[in-house]
Amino acid sequence: KKSWLAHAIQTVGEITLDDGACIALINKGASLLLVGVIRVKGDFASNQPVRIINKDNIEIAKGITSLSSDSIKSFLQNNDYESHSKVVVHRDVLALT
Repeated sequence: KKSWLAHAIQTVGEITLDDGACIALINKGASLLLVGVIRVKGDFASNQPVRIINKDNIEIAKGITSLSSDSIKSFLQNNDYESHSKVVVHRDVLALT
């Protein structure tokens, strides 16, 4: 499943992460939480594949998002801190690339 995520799927959007979120994904095997998202590119619905990149536009992972791009953008624009612990991509459907 992880190999399929990393190599076979065509992504429909991009999520850019801060340094802390990148470290958590790479070194700790964590899920991607909303608090680590800096930017969203593209329009996608929940349960669609996305590229996950760092601030230098280097791909670090691919995964199936649990939130739509509109939902993520809304949280980022409104600084909705109560929702920052929401899972954007669960580690079970995330593959490092």
